[in-house]
Amino acid sequence: MSAEATVGVTGPVPVIDLRREYPGLLAHPHFHSYVRAGAASLMPADQAADGIDLSCVILVDEAARLLEHSPAFAFVLGSAAVRKVVCVALGMADPAERTAVVLPSVLNSESVAVLWAGDPVGIPWLIGHGAASVVQTAPPPTGGDPPALLDLLGALRTRDVFLRVVAEAQRVDTPVTAPAVRMLSSRLDEAVLVSAERQALLAVITGGEVGESGAGRVPASDPGNDVRAVEQAFPPGPAARPGGRIRTAREEAEKAVARTQTTVTAAGRWWSVFTPLAGGNVPQLAAAGADALDRYRTELAELFRALDTSRDDQRRAELRARGVTLPAATPPRTAVVDDIRRLVENSLEAHKGLERTVRLLRGLSAKLLPMGSAARVPALGEATAGVVPPEPMPGGFGSPVVPVLTVLAPAVAAAAPLPARYACLAAVLILVLGAVAVRLKRRRLGLERPEPLRDAGAVLVMALLAGGGTALSAAVATRIGAPAGTAPAPIGLLLAVATPILWWQLLVRRWTRNLAGGGRREALDRLNRLWDDATGEWVVADARRQASNTARSTAAGLDKIRAVLAARAGAQAPKSSRVPQPRSGSRAAAGAMWQDLVTLVGLCLADRWAEARAGELEGLPDRAGAAATTLLGEYEEHLRGRGVDEPPPGWPARRDGGQPPWWDTRMRGAVFADGEAVQLLCSDDQVPLLSRDLRRAATVRFAPRLARAALTERDGLEPAEDATAGVLVWTSSGTAAGLVHLVPLRAGVRHVQTESAAAPDQDRPAGGAPR
Repeated sequence: MSAEATVGVTGPVPVIDLRREYPGLLAHPHFHSYVRAGAASLMPADQAADGIDLSCVILVDEAARLLEHSPAFAFVLGSAAVRKVVCVALGMADPAERTAVVLPSVLNSESVAVLWAGDPVGIPWLIGHGAASVVQTAPPPTGGDPPALLDLLGALRTRDVFLRVVAEAQRVDTPVTAPAVRMLSSRLDEAVLVSAERQALLAVITGGEVGESGAGRVPASDPGNDVRAVEQAFPPGPAARPGGRIRTAREEAEKAVARTQTTVTAAGRWWSVFTPLAGGNVPQLAAAGADALDRYRTELAELFRALDTSRDDQRRAELRARGVTLPAATPPRTAVVDDIRRLVENSLEAHKGLERTVRLLRGLSAKLLPMGSAARVPALGEATAGVVPPEPMPGGFGSPVVPVLTVLAPAVAAAAPLPARYACLAAVLILVLGAVAVRLKRRRLGLERPEPLRDAGAVLVMALLAGGGTALSAAVATRIGAPAGTAPAPIGLLLAVATPILWWQLLVRRWTRNLAGGGRREALDRLNRLWDDATGEWVVADARRQASNTARSTAAGLDKIRAVLAARAGAQAPKSSRVPQPRSGSRAAAGAMWQDLVTLVGLCLADRWAEARAGELEGLPDRAGAAATTLLGEYEEHLRGRGVDEPPPGWPARRDGGQPPWWDTRMRGAVFADGEAVQLLCSDDQVPLLSRDLRRAATVRFAPRLARAALTERDGLEPAEDATAGVLVWTSSGTAAGLVHLVPLRAGVRHVQTESAAAPDQDRPAGGAPR
């Protein structure tokens, strides 16, 4: 960073504290080199990176060491870049002689305004009431600069206020004035800041609401929907066509199952009883189908086991070696990373916290992980477990209707006159032949064992029933005679033909109903589905594994970030077990910090998403944890130096976009309420050193330019650009509002060291007491 390159920069005024920096300042040959070397201590890192404008400088030193530090003042004022200097002198030059300030001659310049803070703690002071406004104060705090001094320096660091204070100090015609300050700002005291930060840290870690009723929240999608969206990003690809031994085994199983199914289907047709020698042996065909299914299942199991021991990059090569080519349908990796990123962001914005987000990602990683091929082997066994041999065809006639028709057909045929008696014999012959055809058909289909006596008995029974029908019809016809005009012979023959058909259909229907439990076609379909599912998942297996690894690495990275935040929250835990009461401003500050910390998590992962898209997951969690440590340190430095008004420069803006939490009705009182006390940086016994001429005092009131509308609409104020005393200064900074009141010292209190290097006592009044 080069000071010469900072022309036109109008950032906060840098502060050089000579109480600590005096030796280091003089160790540099030029003021610019000191600024370049110590930019981080002069300004927040983000501002130093943009350049530091050295035209205005604040110097802080002890009043008793101003003379001793004259070389430092000459060193700073000798820089060509420095135009205006405010020197804040703390304490007294000689407390014993009540000497307020002894100025080196180098500070006796129109470009320098000296503010004497005799007591940095200060006392309440009413503007315009002089010494009558003095009130005793509480003991000064221990450790660090008091709030009143910090408020003064905070106001002076605003460049607009700095320039107005220098102008007002010159107007009162005295190089030394005692400052009083009243400021409303986003700067919180250390206890409130620590409490709010711990609330925000715990809310980001564990989840839950924080801040003023969830201010600034935006609707976030349900993280569960995001998880389902990532899972659904990997639909199975198109199934691969089987090849090699898999294809051969599959085709054989298809043919064997089809032959059995075709034979059974053909046997169920009504005319098949008249083709007793057609068809095949169903038990043998079924057994051949079961064997083919078992070979198909074995080939699949062997392939699944082989692929289960293969790496992802070997799977396609192994399949090609077996005659199988997978379709190329891998989802893009970048889309998966974007989905996981959206899940993380929505989960944190929905106040789920890092812990629950980590659990979501780990569960998602397990669901995305491809199923091992060997895990499908048990399913293969289950697929063929339902295959059973066909049951034998039931015996008998299948229904009492068949014996009745066997008797009725010859009877109807014999009821005709004498020439139709031959029809009766034909009906009997058809029935006997039908019984023979049924027995032959059953034997051909292999549905019963060869038993000649049983077959002959079945045919004899059929013949006896038919003969009984003939005898019965003859007796009936002799008694009542045949009806005139009827043709009983064709009807009897038709019944004789239909009787074997009905008999066969009744038997086949019961048999095929029992045969349906054999499950060969169902087993083949299940094996084919397993193949299709497996190959469909193999198509996306690489992408699923990459997404699973990305989710797991992101979860590990978030867990590292959580550990960093948790360690910081643990370090801020209160020493007492009693839960502290919420302080003023704590909830609003915690809400703002929560948004910043969620942004911090996003910044830690910003580069990690690019690495995930490139597949660089090795070491990703450690890099996320290291980024969290760095960013959290920078953020806490920002909090201590700049407050919670805005996130650090370069970070995304907060979502609420509204006014800072301190922009409330108190701003008007901080700027305009002269009836309320300001904090005068003096002690009670130092007040007599101040001038009693109230007309010589000056007041610089300031407020953020962004708050102009709120103040002018209510108070009727108009912004003014002139340097008239008492006019409100509209500042570009949005972190503070209030006033700086300058009270000149009494005549004779100021002492100046002459350029002749005379001793300080030569310029003091007799006795050293102020007049």
